[in-house]
Amino acid sequence: MNDRLVYHMEYIDIILLGIVGFLLWYWFSKREEEERNLGWKLVGYYLLGVFTFRFNGFPIPLGLVIFLLILKPAINQKVKSYAVYTGLAAVILSVTIPYAQEKFYEFPREVEAKGPNSIYEFQFQDNWKNLKEEFNINFAIIELIDLKYTKDGHIEYFRFQAEDHSNGIEQVRYFIELEGSEEWKVQRSRSDYKQPPHWQEEQEKLTVNRFFRMLDEVDLREMQPEESSERFHLMADYLTKSYYAVEENKKYGVTGSQVVEITDDQLPVYGYAVDVCGYSGETENCTTYANYLFQPVLNARDDAHE
Repeated sequence: MNDRLVYHMEYIDIILLGIVGFLLWYWFSKREEEERNLGWKLVGYYLLGVFTFRFNGFPIPLGLVIFLLILKPAINQKVKSYAVYTGLAAVILSVTIPYAQEKFYEFPREVEAKGPNSIYEFQFQDNWKNLKEEFNINFAIIELIDLKYTKDGHIEYFRFQAEDHSNGIEQVRYFIELEGSEEWKVQRSRSDYKQPPHWQEEQEKLTVNRFFRMLDEVDLREMQPEESSERFHLMADYLTKSYYAVEENKKYGVTGSQVVEITDDQLPVYGYAVDVCGYSGETENCTTYANYLFQPVLNARDDAHE
């Protein structure tokens, strides 16, 4: 399925208007008797069919009720009723077509994943570039990442969530996952959006491209809390740059390809926090756990980043 079809559907209103005009002309040509101003009357009956009352967002065909119970055309009754039902059909289509458009838009797509199924050789940026081109994504921030892989690098499950509202008008959220196959499964939804287009920069959120560049630069073998673990789980929610000051946990700073342990006397740290846990066997309970802070600023002061 091609997204261009979605954009072409914007012209459906014009096409429907043309169909309505043709149908009214056709009903006019099928008139049973000559009647003065019949063409304009058919337009009026059509508008009567369009007239609705919305109850809980659902259109009630009030114009049709009025026509059936009150209006009794003396002549050309058949073609006038056809005009009313044409209006009713237009109302039904005005509801069902946007619904179908949205369902088409949200329908899951599959995109080929690039590169080997090994987290140690995986090209994060190349895959994101491919997804961006496929869905015409402009400026997406990353909201969530959930990555599970084995010690030898086999990707068991990879899911991330991205959000694009760079046009300042609508928000498009992407749910993207890779599980047991060579294809990304992509689902998306959209809604109205009222904030300025570059608010992400002000809140120091990460774009997907920037975060994936960081993952490409670092060797994920260096981001393992315990080398003896058989499997690892890398996860993060709402990757906004923030302060970290937990003394009890293992913690590391990630700058480019370097992974360096952070000591308690270097707290607080200002950076992007990612959690990694290790576990063995089939259990999902972490046996080892550590925090990794990308682009860390050590001994950060609150007023330095306001």
